Amino acid sequence: MLSYIRKRYHPLFHLRKLRAFRALQRLVDFDFWTASGAGSGMYVKFLRDLSLVLPHDGKEQKTRQVFIKMISELKPDVFIDIGANVGLYSWHAKRQEVPIILMFEPDRDNSRLLAKTIRANRMHGVFVLACAISDQAGISEFLEDQASGATGSLVDRSASRESLHGAYGMSHKVLAPTLSLDVFTDYCRNKKVFVKIDVEDAEDKIFAGGQAFFADVMPYVLVECFDVERLSLFRCLGYAIKPLQENSNYLLTPASSPFAVA
Repeated sequence: MLSYIRKRYHPLFHLRKLRAFRALQRLVDFDFWTASGAGSGMYVKFLRDLSLVLPHDGKEQKTRQVFIKMISELKPDVFIDIGANVGLYSWHAKRQEVPIILMFEPDRDNSRLLAKTIRANRMHGVFVLACAISDQAGISEFLEDQASGATGSLVDRSASRESLHGAYGMSHKVLAPTLSLDVFTDYCRNKKVFVKIDVEDAEDKIFAGGQAFFADVMPYVLVECFDVERLSLFRCLGYAIKPLQENSNYLLTPASSPFAVA
């Protein structure tokens, strides 16, 4: 996984490994308005998110194409974006006129940028919650990614040199509020719901705190998961599990789904 990212995202990957570059980035970086792939604009950090500012083919382009196709066909009532980062998936969902979008993002810079984008675009029905989805409501330590803003996690893998946490020298932890998905079961019941999960190895916590939610709501799920065995809950619920061949992403569709997976 790490070798793939090295090859694909060079030279930013190598720059972010340098302590001096990370310090400079934190010192001089600034908010920047850029066009998103969703046909609107969004706020990002200029240096941190340079790969989004410069012309590019797009990370996980095929995965995003599958997501847009499913959103346009399903026309969900609710989109839940867990690990929203700078909001690319949510902005696509908004463009498809999903009426309610819930964005969960514990990274302080990212949640601020999301709120700033929502205000600038005068969006309605889009809510950013500066908390993490976990196995219970409470307060947990959150490992911030001050290099790329994309790999912060409730799971600390900074001791591993083969992880991005280790490569980026991540060590800064903050306290972040947490909620479980089960909290939203009553609201989402009898609605068409699509959930995106990208939480850098902490998906087990989401599944543990969302068993009632997944069983009662049966949402469509797009999840990044490096260990497919963690998806056993969905096998028991009768989901079809479709690997998307990019960054260990999977599309999970309820057995009763009338929609074909592209």
